[in-house]
Amino acid sequence: MAKTAQIIVKSCNRRDLELNQVKNFLIGNGYEVEEVEARQFLELGESQISKNADLILFSTCAFSSVTEDSAIRDLQLVQRAKKSGAQVLVCGCLPNINPERLGNIFKGPKFGPRSYESLNEILRPGRPYEAFSHGNETLTYGKDTFVIQIHEGCPRNCSYCAIKLSVGKLRSMPIDAVIIEFQRGLASGYKKFLLLGDCSGGYGLDRNESLEDLLRRIARIEGEFSLSLTDIACFYLPSSYEVIKLLTVQKRLPYLYIATQSANPRILQLMRRSADMTAVKNMLLELRAIDPRLELVTSIIAGFPSETVEELNDTIEFCQAIQFNQVFCHGYSARPGVESTHFSGQLSDLEIQERCNLVKSRLGRMVSIMTIPGVGAFTA
Repeated sequence: MAKTAQIIVKSCNRRDLELNQVKNFLIGNGYEVEEVEARQFLELGESQISKNADLILFSTCAFSSVTEDSAIRDLQLVQRAKKSGAQVLVCGCLPNINPERLGNIFKGPKFGPRSYESLNEILRPGRPYEAFSHGNETLTYGKDTFVIQIHEGCPRNCSYCAIKLSVGKLRSMPIDAVIIEFQRGLASGYKKFLLLGDCSGGYGLDRNESLEDLLRRIARIEGEFSLSLTDIACFYLPSSYEVIKLLTVQKRLPYLYIATQSANPRILQLMRRSADMTAVKNMLLELRAIDPRLELVTSIIAGFPSETVEELNDTIEFCQAIQFNQVFCHGYSARPGVESTHFSGQLSDLEIQERCNLVKSRLGRMVSIMTIPGVGAFTA
């Protein structure tokens, strides 16, 4: 009888292609594999947990206390509901971001996003993890979108970010290799493309290349296609703006996710994310004028240490000016091992909740996801 495995996805879409490779690895080693989406903002139901799986791989998120709490709760549920003798493996960002808390409830094998080869030692397979590829389709974006993971890791050191503790340093795919992938997607009949990475605006900095260089190569490709871009931080937008504008003029850019976090200069400096937000606003408004159908998405943090209501209002007014299609609002949560945890002016959970409520009252339906420490996640 074939072995059965279940992959439970509570991690973000940045891990999807990596989990595709895990799935292919398991299938290639004789497992029948089922995937379940319970994303970082959702709760896993007991009925979703396989009672037949011999192996359950649980992929986690822990960028905030809200997603970490959700991962812990669901992992405890998995351990209670799985069949007797089933092996559980924990991967994703939680093992690296808060190993102590995870270790308190889980004694089994665990590893982070850059250590999937640990599966070789854990499972002793006939064919190693490295023998398999990840493909280009993800649960998030569907079978009609060709996704290319252009890099791993992050070149920045934002003061509040724990993700860097998990994903490590920047490792970019060479531009020529990305173009080969892109051309392969076109040849396979794909019309929709998406470039994926933990900090895509910093792509190529480890190779003396850049996102601008890559996008200029793509803009010259003939054929009918669209290209969506994710995780372009505000401080990286100016360096690639002209080619992003070109793609917009070409009507090839349907989706752009810009990571804002704050629009106030003092808070941005504390975050180590300083940018000319007036220039960024003008750029985004110009893109909106060129193509009103362009979907603009951003994320913001409410209640950063020492932030005043007036400083948060700068961020709210920035979002109002752009009229983003979606805003992800995250109440600030102190994470282990990051600098901002030790900043003065830490706000209480109640104050952070009030700040989040202020954002929601001012931005309304623009807010599609909200996370509040100690309360939970809310989706539109």
